[in-house]
This record gives sequence, C-alpha cells and structure tokens, in this order.
Amino acid sequence: MKLFKVLFAICVAFISLQVQATEQLLSPLVPSKSNQISMTTASSQQSVAATSMFNAITAGVSGAWAGSAVGGTEYTKGQMYSTPPISPVGSTVNSASITNWVNWSYSYSQDVAGQRVWLCDYAKCLEITGVKSGGTSAFSGDSAYSQFVFYFQVTGTGYISPNVFGGQDQVIVNYQ
Repeated sequence: MKLFKVLFAICVAFISLQVQATEQLLSPLVPSKSNQISMTTASSQQSVAATSMFNAITAGVSGAWAGSAVGGTEYTKGQMYSTPPISPVGSTVNSASITNWVNWSYSYSQDVAGQRVWLCDYAKCLEITGVKSGGTSAFSGDSAYSQFVFYFQVTGTGYISPNVFGGQDQVIVNYQ
C-alpha cells in the first residue's frame, strides 16, 4: 500500500510538472499569469519527461487526490449537463487542506459547434472550453476537501443530432 501511495504521488507530480513545463513553452501566448490555463500535448510530454521526473521528486507537493466521473448525454442545445460530483479521495486530504493546482481532462463522443465546458468547485467555475486536458491555479486557496463538477452545454436551441455522449472526466487536485 505504501509503494502504491509513493508511485501515485510521483505520477501526480509528473503530470503537474508536465503541465507547468508546457506552460513555460506557451508563456508568450498567455496574456496573464493569474488564473492561467495551460495545455498538455503528447510532444511536450515526451520532451519534458526526464526533467519532470527529477522535478517530481523535488517538487514538495504535500498531497494530491484524483477522481473521475462519466459525463452525461447531451440531447438539447441550451441545456446545461453535468458530471456527478467528483469527491476528494485519500486519507491525507481534510478540511484544512488548501488547493494549489488542479489538472483536468474531459472527453465526449464528438466535437459539436457551440460546445462549452466549465470546471467548478464550491466557490467558482472556470471555463475550459476547447482545452480538453490542462491545469490551472484558478482554484488556489480554495478548500481541497471539496467536490468538483464538469458542466457541459451546446449553445443554441433545438435538439443535438446525433447526441453527444460524455466520456471519462478527471481531476487531479494538488494541495498543501
């Protein structure tokens, strides 16, 4: 069990540092350092693998939890759909734990014009439309012992045909 926890912590730190390394590569494109969103790509993951493993060991992350849920089926434009709440998992996260970084990934069966996506905790929502995998500091300072929910909406009116089926949606919450 202890080996599993160590491997899990290394994996979480590795993913977080991949996002941060990609953020540095994309920094000329990001207008502001506050509440920034960074994208991960397969090529950036490969190029930062060695550096990330070294940094993962020295990152000093106090803890992390990961959770996932399957998104619902979208039938109607203009209707808000959501995942079930994704709850904190782990023996070390508690009501005193404070979020410092959140990674996410989401998927659905097809891209539809007007598709919008938000990631929310108890205090705020962040629009992540078009960024299917990334990370943010937008939830920094919020309780890490809170649930996250993905919200999906296709703008407009009428039915969506074919329907949009939700995929596996995940958050990884780093906290102190």
